[in-house]
Amino acid sequence: ELHRQVVEHVEATVSAFQGKVHAWHAVSGIVNDGEIRLSEEQRLRLTVSVIETIRKTDSRTPVVVSFDQPWGEYMTRRHFDLSPLHYADMLVRSELGVSGLGLEINFGYGSRATWPRDSLEISRMIDHWSLLGLPLLVFVTAPSDVIRDPRAVEPSEPCPRLGPEGASPEWQRGFADRFATLLLARPAVHSVVWNQGRDEFPHDFAHGGLFDSAGTRKPAIETLANLRHRFLG
Repeated sequence: ELHRQVVEHVEATVSAFQGKVHAWHAVSGIVNDGEIRLSEEQRLRLTVSVIETIRKTDSRTPVVVSFDQPWGEYMTRRHFDLSPLHYADMLVRSELGVSGLGLEINFGYGSRATWPRDSLEISRMIDHWSLLGLPLLVFVTAPSDVIRDPRAVEPSEPCPRLGPEGASPEWQRGFADRFATLLLARPAVHSVVWNQGRDEFPHDFAHGGLFDSAGTRKPAIETLANLRHRFLG
């Protein structure tokens, strides 16, 4: 029943917006646990059906599939046969028409996210995913505070030791600068997207937006704007 409803929704959505979008973000977070518990086989079948439905209705617009926790932190909670990279490899080898792979790096949170990694580990991960031969789109979030965020989905508290005094607006700015600069230097990375815009509305990750709970711009947004101007004009 779920499979049928998802396919019908995808078909209706693609039919309604065909020719009006630049890409279809077909599947996101499919390998991770969500509100609905699915086996790996069910997740893979659902992913394939969504991609095939999009391709049947719209054969020209690029299709992207993204993976959260690309290092596979969720695999510590229960047994999985496929890592995110192996899952993506199966989709690429199946020649379903996937045009790009998204990596969702929600950095520095204690659960449902990417644990803290240094620049070398990030570089190695990008190198591994680039071997699949498809453009990479990186979606990133990082916190700007350590206090409880009442508008954030629980549990998504920031890790306590991200900087000398924990996460702060200045730490988030520095992370955005280092992270985006590192990614922009990799030929396989075709885009970098900050994954959470504003903190004043309900959101997934605590203090992860570029605007705080009062709607004020954080320092990271200026850094990202400067990088865009510097490298893209």
